[in-house]
Amino acid sequence: MDKVGIKITSFNEIPKCIKIIRKYCNLSITEIRDAILNSKYVMEGSYINEDDILLIIKLYNELSENKIRVEVFEHNRETDIEFLNNLVETYYNIRECLETWEPLI
Repeated sequence: MDKVGIKITSFNEIPKCIKIIRKYCNLSITEIRDAILNSKYVMEGSYINEDDILLIIKLYNELSENKIRVEVFEHNRETDIEFLNNLVETYYNIRECLETWEPLI
């Protein structure tokens, strides 16, 4: 599966991270802590699912607002949040075009 994901790179704010992340997913406290300590995704979603991407963007923003260092990945390569924002905008534009498209027949 092509995926996007988010990893935490600050290890000194784990309790604060857990509190924020639990608002966005159903992972247990232990699962979140282990994911942070083992540099695994604390949240991941499908590259083609707009809702998954939006959720990752919201989590990223909240973590960043709380001064927690975060890395964003797409296809297991590090990227930036602007890439995900552009991706969501592209999906929105495609959907808008399809809704207004009229066949020539």
